[in-house]
Amino acid sequence: MRTLNFDRFLTGVVLLIIILGLVNLYSASFYLDRSIFVKQVIWVILGIGIAILLFSINIDDLLSFSLFIYMLLFVLTALTLFVGKEIRGTKSWLSIMGMGIQPSEFLKFGILVLVTKFLSREGVNLERFSTFLIVGLIFFSPVIILILQPDVGMIISYTIIFILFALLAGLNRNLLLILLLTIFSFGFFPFFRAYIDYLQKSNIEISGVMSVLISKEFTIAFAVSAVIIGVISLLIARVFKDKVRLVFSIIILFVSVGFLFGNLAYDKLKPYQKNRLMVFFNPQVDRLGAGYNVIQSEIAIGSGGIVGKGFLNGSQNKLNILPERTTDFAFSVLAEEWGFLGVIVVIILYILLFYRLISLMISSEDLKSYLMMAMITSIIFTNFMINMFMVLGLAPVTGLPLPFFSYGGSSMITNLALIGLANNIYKRRTIML
Repeated sequence: MRTLNFDRFLTGVVLLIIILGLVNLYSASFYLDRSIFVKQVIWVILGIGIAILLFSINIDDLLSFSLFIYMLLFVLTALTLFVGKEIRGTKSWLSIMGMGIQPSEFLKFGILVLVTKFLSREGVNLERFSTFLIVGLIFFSPVIILILQPDVGMIISYTIIFILFALLAGLNRNLLLILLLTIFSFGFFPFFRAYIDYLQKSNIEISGVMSVLISKEFTIAFAVSAVIIGVISLLIARVFKDKVRLVFSIIILFVSVGFLFGNLAYDKLKPYQKNRLMVFFNPQVDRLGAGYNVIQSEIAIGSGGIVGKGFLNGSQNKLNILPERTTDFAFSVLAEEWGFLGVIVVIILYILLFYRLISLMISSEDLKSYLMMAMITSIIFTNFMINMFMVLGLAPVTGLPLPFFSYGGSSMITNLALIGLANNIYKRRTIML
């Protein structure tokens, strides 16, 4: 009798997280809308079906359709701009039979197969600039759509996934460093400006000189000046063929461009998005607005104690105080009702999950398998860390669910598809051995 050759350890851990997530969701939706639980069960069944399909398919056959898959999901993501359903100020959803799907979540799978197909081609040099550029285009072309939606959480997710994957895949480290500096400088000014708004809203006194230095006009002038200096320095380095000055000039140029556009980007943010950044420094500054979610989440987590208040007995949950408790803050319900012990169990399961994914990546027998496992690990780990940081108030609220645990059809299907693919790679490895 033929036995199914799948990774029982990985599959078992994922199924345990899903089961605990369903138990938690039943409680979180019990006093809200019980149909949410039924919908999640449907999404899980669909996701398992897709995982089985991806486990059964030949990986080379899948990769032969990589461009088609990517373009199809790209078009669906773009379609949200015209017929999308707006939820919490973001137009990133399509409605199908009354159930919402988020194509930008599915597109992560499209990026995975297309990047793997490209990088595993014969003759591709991972260190070359052109390779870095093409991979960057595959990742960041959808970001234009995400900006228009606008979906800041998904933009952050795509960016971190790219950085992790680039590190694991061995893309040019110098180019990655320049990109990291640019991203840091781009992200610095929105947070810096939000901090200034926080100080002003908190009526904290700022000295005359400091008020000039932190003013919008001065920071933009500083960024423009830095861009000009970077360009001049770059031209001088090219003329005198000075490699050290050339690298230094490129870094200055990219960092200053990041400063400039980061400053301009802050002015384009909607008021609720600015508030989300501002309450990152102190949720109490807008406790009934943007800071409300984080405050209630922290109360729920802190009130759970060691063993929690018991199933269906969380006061933040029962009294409908904790917002988005089925999605963004599902972990807060867990902490309140099952306490520190429940949190530790779930965290250990996630540690085991990432341990297994990394083990499969390291032990991959061929480049395709390694690249796919690197991407799978990057996607799931990024979403996990963003949600954890958000729930604990260590990052702005971005609207990304906890993988396999929170309510969300698009997230569940995508993540289960990735696990199906990981099992396929496990099967492929054992066959090769």
